[in-house]
Order: sequence, then structure tokens, then C-alpha cells
Amino acid sequence: VKHVIRQFKEEDVICEEDYGMKMMHKPTLLRERCAKFSKDGEFELSNAMEKVYGEIEVWSQVHHENIVKMFELIESEGHDY
Repeated sequence: VKHVIRQFKEEDVICEEDYGMKMMHKPTLLRERCAKFSKDGEFELSNAMEKVYGEIEVWSQVHHENIVKMFELIESEGHDY
């Protein structure tokens, strides 16, 4: 996680906001395998990328003053990150 200060223009006023950035190497996440038991008790195989999507789903629903709010998800098929 990187700490970045982002400048953006909002109604002709330049604002500065602190935000965090998380970059992950997609080919590695797709290659890494993990096993888990489903809610039905069945053994399932998946990859680490599926775990990341689960984390994103939870993170986007959490609203707490001590947790960085998810602002945007950028995913590109043309890049590895």
C-alpha cells in the first residue's frame, strides 16, 4: 500500500486529499492457488485473484473513520497491475 497525495480539480478549486493505493500483480494472483471449504462443506479450489475480488466487495461496503474509503477500482486487461 502506498501513501499518495492526489490533486484534483473540483469546480475550479484545486483540492488535496490523502489516499492509499494498492497495486497487485495479476498474473501472480491468477497463478497462485488456494483451497477452501464452501458454506456447504465442499472442498473448492480457486486462485488468489478470487480472494482479492472478495476483499474488494467487503472493502467497498465498509464505512468507518479509521478505514480508507474505496474511491475507485481501476482494472486493465492491457496491464499486469
